[in-house]
Amino acid sequence: MTTLGRSTTAMLGLSTTTMLGPSTLTTVDTTPFTLITIYSSTLTKNNPKFYRRKSFRSIFYYEAIQVNVSITGTYTLKSNSTMETYGYFYIHSFTSSDILNNLLVEDDDSGGSNQFQIKYVLQQNTQYVLVVTTYRSRVIGTFSIIGTGPGSITYRS
Repeated sequence: MTTLGRSTTAMLGLSTTTMLGPSTLTTVDTTPFTLITIYSSTLTKNNPKFYRRKSFRSIFYYEAIQVNVSITGTYTLKSNSTMETYGYFYIHSFTSSDILNNLLVEDDDSGGSNQFQIKYVLQQNTQYVLVVTTYRSRVIGTFSIIGTGPGSITYRS
């Protein structure tokens, strides 16, 4: 397990080791490894604000987190919070005045317990932006993002 700043990475998976002959040791992976990377932060009144689609009179605090992956594959980003979270996922960049520009997917409750969950095939060497906000306006509190996939995930706020 590795902890750097607000991120923690762990590896889950199974492998078997086989002894062949008197001096040969071979290790064979029987299932692919899944890396888990956790990002933790807090939405406060000092975070940037934006107006969400269909809620033009309400202000939402948000945090935009740059996401990069080490290898191409299917990744899942799931929120964990006591707040009712809402997630937007963008390719390349996010602009708070035009929240539809570069939007790949948004989610409210797919993660269960009022948490978002975004599952997407991510490409290595491509910048993505995860915008974490809340379902209700002007809500603040702590949250974590649990990212899983075949490679490591780098978060940058």
